[in-house]
Amino acid sequence: MISNRTFTSSDSFDVGLGAPILDLVAGSYTLTIDVPADSTVPYAFRLLDLAQAPLIAPGTTVSGQLSPAKETDLYRFTASAGERFFFDFVSASGGETYWRVLDPFGQVVFDRSPFSADLGLKTLENTGTYTVVIEGRITTVGNASYTFNAQRIVDDVKPLALGVSQGTDHQWTAGQLGGAVYLDGLQYGEVANSATVNQIRTVTLEAWINADRIPGAATPIFYKGNGILGQRTYTVWLNANGSLTLSTADGAEQSITTAAGVISPHQWQHVAAVMDRASGVMKIYVDGVERATGTVRTTNASSNTNPLFIGHSLEGNVNFEGAIDDVREWSVARTAAQIAAAKDTELSGTQTGLVLYLKANEGTGGSLADTSGQGNNALINPPYSTTSGVVAGRIDHPGQRDFYTFTLAGTTRLYFDSLTDNSALTWSLIGPRGTVSRTFSNADSTDFGDGAPVYDLVAGDYTLVVSGSADLVAPYAFRLLDVAQATAVTPGATISGQLSPAKETDLYSLAVNSGDQFFFDSLSATGGETYWRLLDPYGEVVFDRTAMTAAAPGLKTLNYTGTYLLLIEGRVTTGGVAGYSFNVDPRGNVPVTLPSGSAYTVGNLQAGILATATQQDTYRFTLAGDTRVYFDALTNNASLKWSLTGPRTPFPAPRSFTASDAIDGTSIFDLVAGDYALTVTGAAVGYSFRLLDLANATEILPSAPVTRR
Repeated sequence: MISNRTFTSSDSFDVGLGAPILDLVAGSYTLTIDVPADSTVPYAFRLLDLAQAPLIAPGTTVSGQLSPAKETDLYRFTASAGERFFFDFVSASGGETYWRVLDPFGQVVFDRSPFSADLGLKTLENTGTYTVVIEGRITTVGNASYTFNAQRIVDDVKPLALGVSQGTDHQWTAGQLGGAVYLDGLQYGEVANSATVNQIRTVTLEAWINADRIPGAATPIFYKGNGILGQRTYTVWLNANGSLTLSTADGAEQSITTAAGVISPHQWQHVAAVMDRASGVMKIYVDGVERATGTVRTTNASSNTNPLFIGHSLEGNVNFEGAIDDVREWSVARTAAQIAAAKDTELSGTQTGLVLYLKANEGTGGSLADTSGQGNNALINPPYSTTSGVVAGRIDHPGQRDFYTFTLAGTTRLYFDSLTDNSALTWSLIGPRGTVSRTFSNADSTDFGDGAPVYDLVAGDYTLVVSGSADLVAPYAFRLLDVAQATAVTPGATISGQLSPAKETDLYSLAVNSGDQFFFDSLSATGGETYWRLLDPYGEVVFDRTAMTAAAPGLKTLNYTGTYLLLIEGRVTTGGVAGYSFNVDPRGNVPVTLPSGSAYTVGNLQAGILATATQQDTYRFTLAGDTRVYFDALTNNASLKWSLTGPRTPFPAPRSFTASDAIDGTSIFDLVAGDYALTVTGAAVGYSFRLLDLANATEILPSAPVTRR
């Protein structure tokens, strides 16, 4: 069956691609070990029965050691055909290790891959027992360790009602010491100010944290301050490189920061920070080990009457995402030995110097009880109402997808309002007209880019899918806003509002008659980073994303009768709240008229000659109903431009004849009933074109050849 295979090419990387297993039937076998000529050498091997491999439970983290590093470990799990699994690399050290996955028939699902990255997502094709092979390379020495997870993917499917919140209840989870509170990036802890919380001389802060991800910018773990860097009482931050910072101020800020990578996502770690202004020392500990030390002035830290925030700041930072357990604040400088000795067990709460102790074992409700006896209970904010429309959820394990289903009874315009800044999170909307997909970080506001982040949906069934890339585990939140529910603007009145959180969007509607003129004036903008844009009744942009702190959009003549949509959009990268005020001041009416021109019939070939480059030839036509048209350019001259105006201007800027159709561009427009003017200008040449009605396209028979000259 096998002849003359060397020991150095029998397994792991060196066996090559495929399955390094033998399917043997009942019977007698002989395994022969031989060497060339008359050499005498020692050898060792194992012949492993796959049926004896340990059975693992999908979704359970598996850790092991290859001792020696060149050996192989086998694991089994059962699965049904069609199930989705994510093979998640967690950690590895020592040796040179590979892994592969075999199906119930010994065929390769994933071939040999370095044990340093995820194998990723796979839909399994067969029902039965699968084998995970962890292989050390024969050339390695010493020992090697590994950790992985074969995660069975279970997608969540939930109904969604527009304007109704779900998933916004306070969330609880298993902690390192009992229970824990889960903070989803919107919610955070708030402890009212008190003499025992406002420690300006000496403080020790402790907590177990399990971060969902390392953030793209500094996020707060503890924050006692007033929003000004130089007036922080005490703060602890998780940074974008996985380091921790302890920052305090007495008019000027001082801080210490650990090395990068001391905090990793998806694992419980104990964080402790000590500010000792009596001795002039600051220290940071991770899992009981000192990771940073530095000096601090012996003057008092800045004092304020603001709350102590857990996972939130007043400086506009994004909130902490993850679980927090066993939060402690002390009015004394705890030593390294004291921190290490007490971090792994719950306290009685009566210890000397303990001024705040949140065990987070409640498991329900919206507050954390202080068991130190000091009365420093914490609220979990913000408490969303059931009518806020916020939909919150979490990708609980790599490869999971959350499905939200809803049905529209009629044509509806919707706006997707992202409340989570995470480019690895994607949302997709699937419906009768196809699919649209974007990341949560470019779904709205200035990050959407040019255009209108409003979706015109027809009646029918829809599914909104939230998913993450690679092995992402993270919370998310969004609102799906019905444009028809926008707040009506009273022209001339000052409109004031607040974005809470600063990353949300407010919608306003403006009733307009054709030719109405309005002056759009931004009166104030505080906090956050807020933009506004105006869309006409057909979803076309009148003025695009404009910062509310920038020059006002000013005077606009609105061409169409109907309801305009004004978007006040907070940028998804911002934190805190944002205020704004504006005025839409009426400035009269200037009737909108189309230019006169020659009559044109849709579908006909039209030819003409421009005597000069500035001459304009205009063609007028009327549509009795909604019509989809295609502009067919028949003259190859880049200087020739055409434009179309009417009840709904699909393309107001002139477009070149050489960028209008075929490989050079596509000009298909959905036009409503009404009068239109098509204008040609730009070069002293002859020209020709057709405006084709797609409803008059020649019908073809499937499978029948189509030939045309």
